[in-house]
Amino acid sequence: MEKNNHISVAIVGAGLSGSLLAINLLKKTFDGKIDIFLIESSKKRFGRGVAYSPNSIYQKLNVPAKGMSLFPENPNHFVDWWKSNEKNYFYLGESYDENSFFPRFIFGDYLESTLNSNIQTKSSNKEFFTINDEVVDASKIESQWKIKLSSGAELIVDNLILATGNIPPGNPNYLSNEVLDNKRYLHNPWDDSLFESIQLNETLGILGSGLSMVDVIMTLKRKNFQGKIVSFSRSGKLPKVHSIPDHLNPTPFPELFGNVNDDVNKIRNWLRENDGLSDVNLMNVIRPYTSVIWKSWDAKSQRRFIRHVRPFWESFRHRIPSESMAIISEWIQLGKLTFLKARIQSSRLEKETIEITTLEPHSKFGSYRFDRLINCTGPDTKLKEVKSDLYTNLMKKGYIIQSENGIGFVTGNLGQVKSKEGKFLENLYCLGPLRKNELWESTALREIRDQVNELTSVILNSNSNTKKSDPLNQSSV
Repeated sequence: MEKNNHISVAIVGAGLSGSLLAINLLKKTFDGKIDIFLIESSKKRFGRGVAYSPNSIYQKLNVPAKGMSLFPENPNHFVDWWKSNEKNYFYLGESYDENSFFPRFIFGDYLESTLNSNIQTKSSNKEFFTINDEVVDASKIESQWKIKLSSGAELIVDNLILATGNIPPGNPNYLSNEVLDNKRYLHNPWDDSLFESIQLNETLGILGSGLSMVDVIMTLKRKNFQGKIVSFSRSGKLPKVHSIPDHLNPTPFPELFGNVNDDVNKIRNWLRENDGLSDVNLMNVIRPYTSVIWKSWDAKSQRRFIRHVRPFWESFRHRIPSESMAIISEWIQLGKLTFLKARIQSSRLEKETIEITTLEPHSKFGSYRFDRLINCTGPDTKLKEVKSDLYTNLMKKGYIIQSENGIGFVTGNLGQVKSKEGKFLENLYCLGPLRKNELWESTALREIRDQVNELTSVILNSNSNTKKSDPLNQSSV
């Protein structure tokens, strides 16, 4: 096969995963010509995504600055960028260094700045296009992909990359239809307009006590919220705080054998052996094994892990900076914030409030009323319930299928998508959170960098002897 000297790539989603792939495609050497299309429906999210929006002033990164470089070969890239741009953030009244947990919007500025600088310095054989539109459908045409946008425009490309990030939370089955249809129920904590409807003295219920809940609290802090909040979860636990790395070495990590019960018990025993060591030290040992362990379990075992162990794992794995915990602790002491261990039994509208009933420890039943109820239960995993024209259409065509472990759709090596026919589709790839079904750990910068580097090499070294259509000869985009 002869090497194709003109290729085209459409990246759906301009958050961390999509923008970093675009950056790498712009940076890396390529002998032929390449057209890169970065497509994002929200102007606010171009080059930064939901997590790093300009409004995320109080939301902190969960990793110190020295671990947040976009380029593993240049670990000081973010810190060096900060030193060059620090003067622009004088109004924050805080100083940051390589060990600091930066506000997320600053990392968003860094990501956007890096993308823009690479666009400006791109070589003449690369064309870059930003498209502010929503991808609503895609169809395979021989070895290419035809993309349909909500505006009606169409685009034909050689490679289609899905980098849409986390799918918004699904609606818990204990919520009644009247609650789901009511404006007092806020189903998506990542929605830019979420906080426009919340009054400063209201009583809020939050479903979940993980990182999304923390983000909501931090945004309410910025808005000087004065009301009261109850966070419901099965564990009733507060998030844990990052500890300071120490110089103690954990004992060797145990050998695991692909049995979920035995493996989880061995990991628990290992954690007990190393009680008192920094969670950073422990996570550095575990992290290289997580995807290997996940893949060694069959789908039934993975589902059991999700049902019974996931809350404890995520409490250990996903920690928050001490600055964020200080705000949460202050609100608890002031009586503004309560964490409650409970299983929600039902919900209904009661006058101008949402009323929920709960089953709590010792068979105690509870009843609570809220002005607003916010869903922070985490990303949806069931395809049939996902409210996305793109994924609905891909599922109807059999291009994507529900994973047996219940997490999104099936992906394989390099994020290739497996169809209903059991085949991996040519030149259709996923990045980031969309690969969680396959890798489990697939949302943090470290994993996304590795995925992007692998996929960049595949795209730039792709070969074909098929005559291609010119994407720019399609309908105007």
